[in-house]
Amino acid sequence: MNIKNSLLLTVLFLSFWMSSAAFGEKPSTVIPVPSPLKKFMPKLHQEKLKEAKNAKIDFVMIGDSITHSWSKYPGAFEGSNLLNLGFPGDRTQNVLWRIENGALDGISPKIVTLMIGTNNIHENKKAYPPDKPQDVFEGIQAIVNEARARLPKSKIVIFSIFPRKAGPAFERAKSVNAMLPQLADGKYVSHFDLNPFFTTEKGQQDKTFYNKDLLHFNEQGYLVWAKALKPLLEKHGLRVNLNALPASTSDPRPITKNNKPNIIYFMLDEWGYFESSVMGHPILSTPNIDKVASEGIRFTQFLAGASVCAPTRSTLITGQHTGHTTVRGPGCLRADEVTIGSMLKGAGYATGGFGKWGLGDVGTTGVPEKHGFDVFFGYYNQTHAHTFYPRYLIRNSKKIPLAGNTGDFLKGETFSHSLIFKDSLDFIRENKDRPFFAYLPWTPPHGFWTMPDNEPAWKKYKDRKWDAANQKGTHDAQMYAAMVEMVDRQIGEIMDLLKKLRIDDDTIVFISGDNGGKTYFKSDKYPHGFLAPNLNPKTGERFRGGKGDFYEGGIRVPFIARWPGKIKAGTVSEHLGYFPDVMPTLAEIAHATPRKDTDGISILPTLLGEKTAGRKQNNHEYLYWENKKSIALRMNDWKAIRPNKNLPFELYDLSKDIEELHDVATQFPDIIKKVTTYAKKAHTPVRLGKVINASLGFKGHKKD
Repeated sequence: MNIKNSLLLTVLFLSFWMSSAAFGEKPSTVIPVPSPLKKFMPKLHQEKLKEAKNAKIDFVMIGDSITHSWSKYPGAFEGSNLLNLGFPGDRTQNVLWRIENGALDGISPKIVTLMIGTNNIHENKKAYPPDKPQDVFEGIQAIVNEARARLPKSKIVIFSIFPRKAGPAFERAKSVNAMLPQLADGKYVSHFDLNPFFTTEKGQQDKTFYNKDLLHFNEQGYLVWAKALKPLLEKHGLRVNLNALPASTSDPRPITKNNKPNIIYFMLDEWGYFESSVMGHPILSTPNIDKVASEGIRFTQFLAGASVCAPTRSTLITGQHTGHTTVRGPGCLRADEVTIGSMLKGAGYATGGFGKWGLGDVGTTGVPEKHGFDVFFGYYNQTHAHTFYPRYLIRNSKKIPLAGNTGDFLKGETFSHSLIFKDSLDFIRENKDRPFFAYLPWTPPHGFWTMPDNEPAWKKYKDRKWDAANQKGTHDAQMYAAMVEMVDRQIGEIMDLLKKLRIDDDTIVFISGDNGGKTYFKSDKYPHGFLAPNLNPKTGERFRGGKGDFYEGGIRVPFIARWPGKIKAGTVSEHLGYFPDVMPTLAEIAHATPRKDTDGISILPTLLGEKTAGRKQNNHEYLYWENKKSIALRMNDWKAIRPNKNLPFELYDLSKDIEELHDVATQFPDIIKKVTTYAKKAHTPVRLGKVINASLGFKGHKKD
C-alpha cells in the first residue's frame, strides 16, 4: 500500500472516530456505520485484495487491529492465499456492514476465521460506552449467519475475543466467550478458545503476553497464535510458516497444558560415542544425525544410566538410577511402576514404542502396554532382540509371525527392523493432530549383524576389503557400518516426515545411544576395535573400558536434542547429566507430573536457556551407578569407581585424566570418604516385578 493510501486510511479512521461521537450512548450493535467509512470501503477492500498474491483466496481472517497486525509477518501464511480483512478499530457492526456490502462476494475460501468484539467491550472509547456481553454475542451471531449465507461451502472458525487488560473488560470478555460455543454447528461452524493460550492455569491473564497492549506490540504472542492456527489450517491443506516470524519470536513460549510438543526419542542400541561423522569418525557417514546436532544441542557428557541394555532402559523409563530402579539385571518392572509412558499418557499424549523393550516379557507385570504405552511393537525380551530375522515380533503382547523366518540368526525373508521402522512412521502419521510420544529404542547396530542384500547402506559396504576380525559372520564390520548408516538414513526420513506433516516446529527430538560402545572387531592391529567407538579420532584419547563396565567407555554415549525455535542451533553443552534426568525433563516439557521418587533433574534450562526457562539449571550432588559386581559415582569432575566390590574405590579427575589412567584415591581421602557415604545412601534393595505366566514368554530362537 503506497503512502497516499496510507494517509487516506489515517484520515478515514479519524473521520470514523469523529463521526462515532455523535451517536450518543446507544449500544454499538445498533449504531450505523459512519458514511465516510461507507464511501471509502470499496477502495479499502480493493487494497486488501491486492495483498493476496492471486485471485484465489483459500483463507480469510476477519477481525480488528489484532488481525490486521498479521500484515507485519507476510511470510507466515505464504502459500495459503490469505485475505486479511482485519481493520483497526473494527466493531461487530462494522464487520457485519462490510459483509452485507460484498466483502466476501466472489471468493470461496476453504476457511474463514473470525475474531471480533475486543473494541465492543472496552470502556476507554470516548465515542461510545462498552457493549453488554449479550449485544456483542448477538453481533457475532449476525456476522456468522451472514457469512454462512454467502460462503455456504466454507468452514468458519470463531475465535474467542481478547480483553486488553484486567478489570471490567476482562469480565465482559469472559461472559461473551462463554456464549460463543453455542454458535458451533458441528459441521461448518466451529469455536476455538484461544484464551487458554494467553492465560495462566488459574485463569489470569499471562503478563508475558499482556506486557503492553495484548498482541499489538508483542511478537511472541503472535507465535502463540500461529501455533494455535497451525493444526486448523493444516486440516484444510493450508500452511503456517513459523520460521517467517521475527527472530524475537524464536524464544520458546512457556510450557502450558495447551502447549504440548510431540516428543520423539531415538535410542540406538550400542551406538558408540564417536560412531558418527559429527564426531569425526574416519569411516562412518551420518549426515542426518549430524544435521540434527547442528540444528539443536549436542551434549558431551550426558551419560547412560547403566552400562548394559536392560538396566539403562530402566533408568530412562523410570527416572531412577540403578541404586533405585527396578530392573538392574534380569527381571521386569513392577505392576505399580510409574514410567515415562504412563506419565505422558496421563498428560494426554498418544504413546507408542517401537524396537526393543527389555523391561518385561509377555506374561509379566513389566509389559509396556501396562506401563502407559498405547502400542508397543518389536521385541519384549532382550535375547529375542539379538536377531533381525526372528520368527515373530510382539505387538501389545500378541505374537506377529514373520513370514519366511525359521529361527536362523542371520538368514530369513522378513527383516524385522523394516517392520519396526514402518510402524514408527505410521504412528507419527496417525497421531500428527495430537501430542504424541514416539519412543524408538531401535536395535541396530546391536545383535547379529545382517540385513537384506538390497539395503542401500549394505551395497555401499559389502565389497569393502577390510582386515577387521569377524565375530558372528563373514563381513561383520561392514554390516555394522551399514547398520549405522541405515539408521541414519531412517532418522532423516522421519525428520523429513515431520516437515511434510508440518509438525517439525512442534516436535522435540532426542537421539542417544543406550550404553557405551563395545570394542567389536578387535585385533592386535585394532586394539580399540576396528570402528573404535570409544577412540577420539581427533586426539587419539580413548575412553577406558566399554559396554559392561562403569569406566567412561561403558557409560559415555551420544546425546542430541533438537527443537526448532526453542533450542539454539549449533549448541554444544558440557552439562553433566544422565538418563534419569529424561523423565523430569519430559514432564516439564509436557506439563506432566513425574514420579515423586525420581532421581533425575530436569535439564530444560540447559535445553532452552536459563532466561527462557526462568531459572538456573540445577545440578546433581552426585550421579550413581551399580550392578552386581561394581559401583561408580560422579561428582563434578571427580569419578570414583569400584570395579569389584571387594576392591577399594579408584578415583580419577576427568578434567585432567579423561582416559582414567591415573588413580589418585590415596591423595584425596576426603573425597573417597564422601563417595563411600553417597554409595551407601544411594543403594536400596531390588524389588522386581512378577512373572504371571511364564509359558507366554520367549523360549529361544529355535524353540519358540
